[in-house]
Amino acid sequence: METPIAFPEEIANVYDTIMHYFDYKTSARLIDDIIKRNKPNSKPSLLELGIGTGSLAIELQQLGYSIEGIDQSQAMLTRAIKKGLSLQSLHEGDVTNFSLGKEFGVLISHAGPLRIDYTPKRGYFFEMYATSSPSYDDVRAAVQKISEHLEEEGLFLMSVQS
Repeated sequence: METPIAFPEEIANVYDTIMHYFDYKTSARLIDDIIKRNKPNSKPSLLELGIGTGSLAIELQQLGYSIEGIDQSQAMLTRAIKKGLSLQSLHEGDVTNFSLGKEFGVLISHAGPLRIDYTPKRGYFFEMYATSSPSYDDVRAAVQKISEHLEEEGLFLMSVQS
């Protein structure tokens, strides 16, 4: 497996400015709708893979969810703490190799380290941002870690980008 890529502090410091166009509130509402359809009458615990600066997590907290996050970039996690997320709910780690010692009702990779992308030239393709060129073993390790942290009957939500 390759060494994980982490956003350097220079990127973390401008990330929210770069992503100003993104509607995290609407994304959180869509995630909430999916959860309500699949897990009615509950507010399961959430783990966001690639939590970054915490913008989506903050919106999900406002909807009443308890959320933790993992990111391989300490600089991004520092920004999330400055925005109000709890240090205890944030974990530095690589999606291919992490262990939190507990399970969650929902795991989310929202434009995070694992996702499906689309371009007219390539069509749909699986993308993994944990390494510069993910191997089959990297993907397998990530899926294994996801399954270890997901409750039975839990949901894994992964975004599709285009």
